[in-house]
Amino acid sequence: MSLFGRFTQCISVFSKLNRGSKHSYHWAYRGTLLRSQIVDHARSYNSYQENSKTYSPRIILAGIAAVVTSIKEDQTSADEEKIIHMIKLAKLSAQRKDFNKSEQLLHLAFRSAQQLNHQKAQKYIIDEMANNAYELGDFRKAEKLFKEMLRRIITDGTSPDDNAVIHISAKLACLYGMFRDDLKATEGFRFCKNVLKEKLSQGTDDFDTKALYSLALSWYGEYLHSKGDNVEALAHFQESLDISKSINGPTHPHSILQLNNMAAAYSVLNLLENAANCLKDAINLTKGQSQEASTDLPFYYINLINIYLTQLNNPREDSSVLVKAASDACTEAFRLAKIAGDKEALQEVEKCRHDLKKHLNE
Repeated sequence: MSLFGRFTQCISVFSKLNRGSKHSYHWAYRGTLLRSQIVDHARSYNSYQENSKTYSPRIILAGIAAVVTSIKEDQTSADEEKIIHMIKLAKLSAQRKDFNKSEQLLHLAFRSAQQLNHQKAQKYIIDEMANNAYELGDFRKAEKLFKEMLRRIITDGTSPDDNAVIHISAKLACLYGMFRDDLKATEGFRFCKNVLKEKLSQGTDDFDTKALYSLALSWYGEYLHSKGDNVEALAHFQESLDISKSINGPTHPHSILQLNNMAAAYSVLNLLENAANCLKDAINLTKGQSQEASTDLPFYYINLINIYLTQLNNPREDSSVLVKAASDACTEAFRLAKIAGDKEALQEVEKCRHDLKKHLNE
């Protein structure tokens, strides 16, 4: 299989999107972003803030902190406490990948919030319901719910350039990319990029805006990558990386993910040495982190092996060195995937081992 084929398996932005936590977009811009498949779109506006540890390059959707500030801030009644409890149970169910149960609990919570006319709770629940719909692969329902969320916050007087509006707009642009509605996707991504760029150029210097800009650039880059515009995709990944490093540091999962994304773009451009160097950097920066923060490490190794295998398709003086490096990477990827119990990674390692055999026998 060609390297492009491998990367569309393991790194493609819009393929195989309902694999639980192993998807491509990360909905979050406060600390969560994409896994090794250009890997994972999903966490959310507030997960960047809450979860500096959960960034897999695979997909998740979370709540919007700028819109739904802590529901508990002004809670006094037992009915409101009941809503909070149901939301907590729904989030726990979602974390356990039981999205159907989570959906049921959210519907109950939403009904209670309607009875109390609790607008903050209703918005938060709608966002969570959209996240669930996304995880279940019901992308049209997710679109409908995100649009309803957008309608509500704008009706409440939220400015069109507010970060919450931009974040939902970026989510919708991702969905339109999946629907192959390129006009809406492109317009959406450009709107988000231009508004955030303008805010920053006018002196806005807060973490949230920079983090959202970095996330939007990454998502836009993934969309461009999926359309074959890898030169532009690479520029967006690089800018996203630069911003993430400035606010999060080089070892933050989002920063590391951009290295993986850059490797994907470089590989399609046939700049294989650059791709390999990005992946080596990603691996070195991920090593030594907690097990939860390093769940993507097997995939970074797998992507590096695929680079080596592509390089080995052409005669080279250093072929024996590459074979050894690929073999060592296979061993390490297998070890890490085995520890994590990641069946998908184990399957990919076996494919790599199979393809490597012919080079070992040469």
